[in-house]
Amino acid sequence: MKHYLILFSLLTYIFSCSHPSEGLYSYDSNTYYPDDLTGEQQQQIYQAQQDYYQVALKITREALVERYLAEEAIKRKTTVAALRKQYFPKPATDEKSLKEMYKKNKDKIPYSYLMVKGEIKGLLEEQTKAEQTSKLLKQIEREKGAKLLVRKPEPPATKLKTNGYPVKGTTTAKVTIVEFGDFTCPNCQAASKPLKKLLKKYSTSVRLVWRYFLLHDKGPSLQLAIK
Repeated sequence: MKHYLILFSLLTYIFSCSHPSEGLYSYDSNTYYPDDLTGEQQQQIYQAQQDYYQVALKITREALVERYLAEEAIKRKTTVAALRKQYFPKPATDEKSLKEMYKKNKDKIPYSYLMVKGEIKGLLEEQTKAEQTSKLLKQIEREKGAKLLVRKPEPPATKLKTNGYPVKGTTTAKVTIVEFGDFTCPNCQAASKPLKKLLKKYSTSVRLVWRYFLLHDKGPSLQLAIK
Protein backbone atom coordinates (compact mmCIF):
# COMPACT_ATOMS: atom_id res chain seq x y z
CA MET A 1 0.00 0.00 0.00
CA LYS A 2 2.85 2.38 0.77
CA HIS A 3 4.20 1.93 -2.77
CA TYR A 4 0.99 3.24 -4.33
CA LEU A 5 0.72 6.12 -1.89
CA ILE A 6 4.25 7.26 -2.76
CA LEU A 7 3.54 6.91 -6.47
CA PHE A 8 0.32 8.93 -6.19
CA SER A 9 2.00 11.66 -4.16
CA LEU A 10 4.89 11.97 -6.60
CA LEU A 11 2.68 12.11 -9.69
CA THR A 12 0.37 14.64 -8.03
CA TYR A 13 3.38 16.85 -7.40
CA ILE A 14 4.64 16.45 -10.94
CA PHE A 15 1.33 17.36 -12.54
CA SER A 16 0.87 20.36 -10.30
CA CYS A 17 4.29 21.82 -11.06
CA SER A 18 4.47 20.99 -14.78
CA HIS A 19 1.80 23.46 -15.83
CA PRO A 20 1.69 26.34 -13.32
CA SER A 21 -0.94 28.30 -15.29
CA GLU A 22 -2.53 29.35 -11.99
CA GLY A 23 0.58 31.32 -11.07
CA LEU A 24 3.75 30.76 -9.08
CA TYR A 25 3.36 33.11 -6.12
CA SER A 26 1.48 36.16 -4.88
CA TYR A 27 3.01 39.36 -3.56
CA ASP A 28 1.20 42.54 -2.44
CA SER A 29 -2.09 41.12 -3.75
CA ASN A 30 -0.52 40.50 -7.20
CA THR A 31 -0.09 37.06 -8.76
CA TYR A 32 3.15 36.33 -10.59
CA TYR A 33 3.46 33.84 -13.43
CA PRO A 34 6.40 32.10 -15.16
CA ASP A 35 6.57 34.94 -17.68
CA ASP A 36 7.41 37.29 -14.81
CA LEU A 37 10.61 35.40 -14.02
CA THR A 38 13.96 36.00 -15.65
CA GLY A 39 14.93 33.76 -18.55
CA GLU A 40 17.46 31.98 -16.35
CA GLN A 41 14.87 31.30 -13.64
CA GLN A 42 12.38 29.99 -16.19
CA GLN A 43 15.04 27.66 -17.57
CA GLN A 44 15.91 26.40 -14.07
CA ILE A 45 12.26 25.59 -13.34
CA TYR A 46 11.92 23.87 -16.71
CA GLN A 47 15.00 21.75 -16.03
CA ALA A 48 13.61 20.74 -12.63
CA GLN A 49 10.30 19.82 -14.25
CA GLN A 50 12.14 17.76 -16.88
CA ASP A 51 13.98 15.85 -14.15
CA TYR A 52 10.73 15.09 -12.30
CA TYR A 53 9.02 14.20 -15.57
CA GLN A 54 11.62 11.52 -16.29
CA VAL A 55 11.18 10.08 -12.79
CA ALA A 56 7.37 10.11 -13.09
CA LEU A 57 7.53 8.52 -16.54
CA LYS A 58 9.80 5.72 -15.29
CA ILE A 59 7.55 4.98 -12.31
CA THR A 60 4.41 5.08 -14.45
CA ARG A 61 5.87 2.68 -17.02
CA GLU A 62 6.83 0.27 -14.23
CA ALA A 63 3.37 0.53 -12.64
CA LEU A 64 1.68 -0.16 -16.00
CA VAL A 65 3.86 -3.19 -16.65
CA GLU A 66 3.27 -4.51 -13.12
CA ARG A 67 -0.51 -4.26 -13.54
CA TYR A 68 -0.39 -6.07 -16.86
CA LEU A 69 1.87 -8.85 -15.58
CA ALA A 70 -0.30 -9.34 -12.49
CA GLU A 71 -3.44 -9.77 -14.62
CA GLU A 72 -1.67 -12.06 -17.09
CA ALA A 73 -0.29 -14.20 -14.26
CA ILE A 74 -3.83 -14.86 -13.00
CA LYS A 75 -5.15 -15.50 -16.51
CA ARG A 76 -2.33 -17.91 -17.41
CA LYS A 77 -2.21 -19.48 -13.94
CA THR A 78 1.45 -18.68 -13.46
CA THR A 79 3.55 -16.21 -11.46
CA VAL A 80 4.64 -12.64 -12.15
CA ALA A 81 8.25 -13.74 -11.71
CA ALA A 82 7.85 -16.35 -14.45
CA LEU A 83 6.35 -13.78 -16.83
CA ARG A 84 9.16 -11.36 -16.04
CA LYS A 85 11.69 -13.94 -17.13
CA GLN A 86 9.72 -14.42 -20.32
CA TYR A 87 9.39 -10.74 -21.22
CA PHE A 88 12.70 -9.57 -19.78
CA PRO A 89 15.36 -12.20 -20.54
CA LYS A 90 18.82 -11.15 -19.47
CA PRO A 91 21.12 -10.10 -22.33
CA ALA A 92 24.32 -11.97 -23.09
CA THR A 93 27.04 -10.29 -21.03
CA ASP A 94 29.81 -12.78 -21.66
CA GLU A 95 33.30 -11.64 -22.57
CA LYS A 96 32.68 -12.00 -26.32
CA SER A 97 29.52 -9.86 -26.29
CA LEU A 98 31.12 -7.14 -24.19
CA LYS A 99 34.19 -6.98 -26.43
CA GLU A 100 32.01 -6.75 -29.54
CA MET A 101 30.14 -3.78 -28.07
CA TYR A 102 33.44 -2.15 -27.12
CA LYS A 103 34.80 -2.57 -30.67
CA LYS A 104 31.66 -1.04 -32.20
CA ASN A 105 32.05 2.06 -30.04
CA LYS A 106 35.84 2.14 -29.70
CA ASP A 107 36.18 5.45 -31.54
CA LYS A 108 33.95 7.07 -28.89
CA ILE A 109 35.68 5.50 -25.86
CA PRO A 110 39.09 6.94 -24.93
CA TYR A 111 39.80 4.14 -22.43
CA SER A 112 40.97 0.55 -22.59
CA TYR A 113 38.50 -2.33 -22.56
CA LEU A 114 39.46 -3.43 -19.04
CA MET A 115 38.83 0.07 -17.67
CA VAL A 116 35.27 0.28 -19.01
CA LYS A 117 34.25 -3.39 -18.99
CA GLY A 118 31.94 -2.96 -15.99
CA GLU A 119 30.31 0.14 -17.47
CA ILE A 120 29.77 -1.60 -20.80
CA LYS A 121 28.03 -4.49 -19.06
CA GLY A 122 25.74 -2.12 -17.16
CA LEU A 123 24.99 -0.12 -20.31
CA LEU A 124 24.18 -3.25 -22.30
CA GLU A 125 21.77 -4.47 -19.61
CA GLU A 126 20.16 -1.02 -19.39
CA GLN A 127 19.68 -0.72 -23.16
CA THR A 128 18.25 -4.23 -23.42
CA LYS A 129 15.80 -3.57 -20.55
CA ALA A 130 14.65 -0.33 -22.19
CA GLU A 131 14.05 -2.07 -25.53
CA GLN A 132 12.17 -4.91 -23.85
CA THR A 133 10.02 -2.48 -21.87
CA SER A 134 9.14 -0.44 -24.99
CA LYS A 135 8.18 -3.62 -26.83
CA LEU A 136 5.97 -4.81 -23.98
CA LEU A 137 4.32 -1.39 -23.61
CA LYS A 138 3.38 -1.46 -27.31
CA GLN A 139 1.83 -4.89 -26.76
CA ILE A 140 -0.10 -3.61 -23.73
CA GLU A 141 -1.30 -0.63 -25.78
CA ARG A 142 -2.62 -2.95 -28.49
CA GLU A 143 -4.29 -5.38 -26.10
CA LYS A 144 -5.57 -3.01 -23.41
CA GLY A 145 -5.71 0.37 -25.14
CA ALA A 146 -3.30 1.63 -22.49
CA LYS A 147 -1.77 5.10 -22.78
CA LEU A 148 0.79 6.98 -20.69
CA LEU A 149 -0.84 10.18 -19.49
CA VAL A 150 2.17 11.80 -17.84
CA ARG A 151 2.34 15.31 -19.26
CA LYS A 152 5.64 16.53 -20.60
CA PRO A 153 6.57 20.02 -19.37
CA GLU A 154 6.56 22.78 -21.94
CA PRO A 155 9.82 24.66 -22.49
CA PRO A 156 9.69 28.36 -21.58
CA ALA A 157 9.27 30.84 -24.39
CA THR A 158 12.19 33.27 -24.53
CA LYS A 159 11.85 36.78 -25.87
CA LEU A 160 14.83 37.77 -28.01
CA LYS A 161 15.72 41.20 -29.33
CA THR A 162 16.06 41.15 -33.11
CA ASN A 163 16.00 44.86 -33.98
CA GLY A 164 19.34 46.24 -35.13
CA TYR A 165 20.90 42.86 -35.94
CA PRO A 166 21.80 41.54 -39.42
CA VAL A 167 18.79 39.90 -41.04
CA LYS A 168 18.05 37.85 -44.16
CA GLY A 169 14.53 37.46 -45.43
CA THR A 170 11.35 39.49 -45.56
CA THR A 171 10.13 41.47 -42.55
CA THR A 172 6.64 39.96 -43.01
CA ALA A 173 7.88 36.40 -42.42
CA LYS A 174 5.78 34.44 -39.94
CA VAL A 175 8.81 32.54 -38.62
CA THR A 176 12.02 34.16 -37.36
CA ILE A 177 15.11 32.04 -36.73
CA VAL A 178 17.68 33.66 -34.44
CA GLU A 179 21.18 32.25 -34.84
CA PHE A 180 23.91 32.92 -32.27
CA GLY A 181 27.29 32.42 -33.89
CA ASP A 182 30.97 33.24 -34.16
CA PHE A 183 32.68 33.96 -37.48
CA THR A 184 35.56 31.62 -36.62
CA CYS A 185 33.38 28.75 -35.36
CA PRO A 186 33.48 25.72 -37.73
CA ASN A 187 30.15 24.43 -36.44
CA CYS A 188 28.51 27.77 -37.18
CA GLN A 189 29.91 27.62 -40.70
CA ALA A 190 28.56 24.09 -41.15
CA ALA A 191 25.12 25.21 -39.96
CA SER A 192 25.03 28.03 -42.52
CA LYS A 193 24.52 25.61 -45.44
CA PRO A 194 21.22 24.04 -44.29
CA LEU A 195 20.03 27.47 -43.15
CA LYS A 196 20.63 28.89 -46.63
CA LYS A 197 18.63 26.05 -48.15
CA LEU A 198 15.84 26.66 -45.65
CA LEU A 199 15.69 30.38 -46.44
CA LYS A 200 15.67 29.66 -50.16
CA LYS A 201 12.85 27.13 -49.87
CA TYR A 202 10.71 29.27 -47.56
CA SER A 203 11.77 32.72 -48.73
CA THR A 204 8.39 34.34 -48.03
CA SER A 205 7.67 32.79 -44.64
CA VAL A 206 11.05 32.48 -42.87
CA ARG A 207 13.73 35.03 -42.04
CA LEU A 208 17.09 34.69 -40.29
CA VAL A 209 18.49 37.06 -37.69
CA TRP A 210 22.19 36.81 -36.82
CA ARG A 211 23.41 37.65 -33.32
CA TYR A 212 27.07 37.63 -32.36
CA PHE A 213 28.17 35.09 -29.77
CA LEU A 214 31.93 35.52 -29.54
CA LEU A 215 33.85 32.43 -28.52
CA HIS A 216 36.85 34.60 -27.64
CA ASP A 217 36.90 38.21 -26.50
CA LYS A 218 40.17 38.81 -28.35
CA GLY A 219 41.67 37.94 -31.72
CA PRO A 220 39.93 37.25 -35.06
CA SER A 221 36.46 36.75 -33.53
CA LEU A 222 36.37 40.25 -32.08
CA GLN A 223 37.94 41.89 -35.15
CA LEU A 224 35.43 40.29 -37.52
CA ALA A 225 32.53 41.20 -35.26
CA ILE A 226 33.64 44.87 -35.20
CA LYS A 227 33.81 44.93 -39.00
